[in-house]
Amino acid sequence: MQRRQLLAVLASGGLAVAAYRLFGGGGMSARGLTWPRGVTPALTPAGAHYQVSKNALFPDPRVDVAGWRLDVYGLVRQPVSLTLDDLRALPAVEQPATLACISNGVPARAISTAVWTGARLADVLARAGGPDPSAADLVFVSADNYTDSIPVAKALDAGTILAYEMNGAPIPRGHGAPLRAIVPGIYGMKNAKWIEAIELVGGDYLGYWQQRGWSDRAPYVTLSRIDEPRAGDRVAAGQPLAMGGMAFAGDRGIARVDLAVDGAWQPTALDPPLGPDTWRIWRATWTPPRAGRYTLAVRATDGTGATQPETRRPSFPDGATGWHTIVIDAG
Repeated sequence: MQRRQLLAVLASGGLAVAAYRLFGGGGMSARGLTWPRGVTPALTPAGAHYQVSKNALFPDPRVDVAGWRLDVYGLVRQPVSLTLDDLRALPAVEQPATLACISNGVPARAISTAVWTGARLADVLARAGGPDPSAADLVFVSADNYTDSIPVAKALDAGTILAYEMNGAPIPRGHGAPLRAIVPGIYGMKNAKWIEAIELVGGDYLGYWQQRGWSDRAPYVTLSRIDEPRAGDRVAAGQPLAMGGMAFAGDRGIARVDLAVDGAWQPTALDPPLGPDTWRIWRATWTPPRAGRYTLAVRATDGTGATQPETRRPSFPDGATGWHTIVIDAG
């Protein structure tokens, strides 16, 4: 989709925002949205995009952009301190990306998609002369004393950016203003917000959540969700029922989504993804043949050909697994 088309989707979004909390392994604080009826929109307006931070008891940082600088130091050839204007002077990259919280259960609710604009992290590191050969991890240091790390190889990936815009506007405070990381393929906790420093270190660095037992590598597991109908809905027997939802597998992509009615699987239709690192919206139509109770389930297959496991697993420490299943009544 072209930029103006994406922004047009945003303008028509209007999702209602609500607050809720997800707890696990140290108390992640998540603020998100209540879903309206209907299939998830491909793009999430900034005001409806879920938010997560460690700041359950204290406010999120409010960074003075005028005095803000990004310090890059550690195992680099030449430490540098960059302003936001310095970052904007680097080649700009605009890419859609889905972020999801590792503390999601089944179904995942703290998950959203936005278009992020910023500088490639590799270009920022080039301003510091590039990583020293002895560097193993890149550590993000945030204004709220949050830290997390990614391998240097991941930092040099062309899809890893330091974003200063979200959906065509400066990143809002709750999403990490003035600068946050967007790192393909790994859970949202490692896409650090309110970044004010980057340090390259020679070993494996365990960040805030990793010190509390959460995954260090944190690759996205494959997940899918039924958005329409809803659990407990009563639908008309003998009438076509429009169904839909989303599926996501990080940078592996989604190749297929299947829907089961009382254990009988059928393929669904997939909308094109907004990008290689976004969810896909699935759609299907089914007519309840008679009055009664029906069980619906959804499963996704990622771009490598691996199908989402049925077995339920809790979110701690590596992310929840399992099919989303609901029960509806036809009458």
